[in-house]
Amino acid sequence: MISRYYKIAFALFALVSSVLISSHSMATKSDAYVIENPYAFVTASAQKNGAVFLKIKSTNEQDDKLIAASADVAERVELHTHIMEGDVMKMRKVEGYDLPAGEMVELKPMSHHIMLMGLENPLEEGSAFPLTLNFEHHAPVTVEVKVVSPASAMSGDHHHHHDHGAH
Repeated sequence: MISRYYKIAFALFALVSSVLISSHSMATKSDAYVIENPYAFVTASAQKNGAVFLKIKSTNEQDDKLIAASADVAERVELHTHIMEGDVMKMRKVEGYDLPAGEMVELKPMSHHIMLMGLENPLEEGSAFPLTLNFEHHAPVTVEVKVVSPASAMSGDHHHHHDHGAH
């Protein structure tokens, strides 16, 4: 049975995700990608890991794949997902996320996300850091990730998007 903690965490993340989905503005299509709302939640001083969430759309005519990410704020950056094994939710490293041509892929809490492991310092609300996304078929793209509290994520205060057709 999933512990009470995981049920509460899942409910909170599901609520945050639904608010994020419903409050996005339209993004302009480009020749390569549209990346919306890159954000990470604040971390406590003793917390060594964090996660990045965003929406990404390949506006190319061919499918692509997000294969890696990098950021100076962490010793290691990995692509992860959550899976259910029996009654237990587990996080797993993955080799990448498929980006079907013309479709939006969302990295969100309790699902696909970019894991920041070995944080150099806590992620503080209002700060931001660069994150570079690496693709199988196209040049890397760097976005600015805004650090937000779960409360501000629910209010929709941090929404923005990046048009990366010129990269």
